[in-house]
Amino acid sequence: MIEVLITWSDKICGGTIISDRYILTAAHCFLKRENCNDDESSIKALLPPPNKIQVYIEGICYSKEGAPCEKKDEGKVIAATSLHILTEYYTKKCTSGDLAIIELADVIGDHGAKLSTNPELPQTGKLMVSGFGYDPIEEAATSHLLKTVTLTVQKCQNDRGYSDSICTEEIDKDVCEGDSGGALVDEKNVIYGVVSGGTSCKTIHTSMLNRESDKQDYKKWNGGVFTAVSLHLGFICEIIGVFESCPGTFTKEPFLTV
Repeated sequence: MIEVLITWSDKICGGTIISDRYILTAAHCFLKRENCNDDESSIKALLPPPNKIQVYIEGICYSKEGAPCEKKDEGKVIAATSLHILTEYYTKKCTSGDLAIIELADVIGDHGAKLSTNPELPQTGKLMVSGFGYDPIEEAATSHLLKTVTLTVQKCQNDRGYSDSICTEEIDKDVCEGDSGGALVDEKNVIYGVVSGGTSCKTIHTSMLNRESDKQDYKKWNGGVFTAVSLHLGFICEIIGVFESCPGTFTKEPFLTV
């Protein structure tokens, strides 16, 4: 399996194994949008030290107080040694370029993920996301159990997304808080995007319940937003080196490392 859970302090995010020691995730997991500026020294001071970050791999259950996992379902805990943030993210006011890469202390092997290299971003079709995030239907599963949802890709609306965004419908299914950084993939584990933003799941679920009681159709919300990996191969491939999905040549993108 390619999905991972990332924790530090009291925060959780998703991520994806993209080579034998690197995890792809979202920059906003580590740098709040309200803290964005183009002063690299102040950005560094806001980022968590890598030794405070833990990555859980190969698990479908994460133990928390009052909800232990069976040993066979728990993942291995791997320490981080470096955190790389795409410079575009904080110099563009934390809008586009919402990507980060974690380097692990141990070699964990290639788990089979591939990167989409198509610069033409999908605007239709079905793709999947997995994560340990908030579950409004089964709250006990929140930050405890890995779940997968299939989403419908749509063209980004004028007020939604950025130049590097893939968007999905938000009607009765969505990614939720805690799923940030997880991968938008197809059935062959090709990664198209990374979870960047969307409407609050609690808001969507409450609206669904209200409309069901009033016998109304569900509301269509603004749409989930994912950062397209194919437009940032210069960042990803510069860090991870030789990888099946990386082109022979690419334009390097600057990044910040802590």
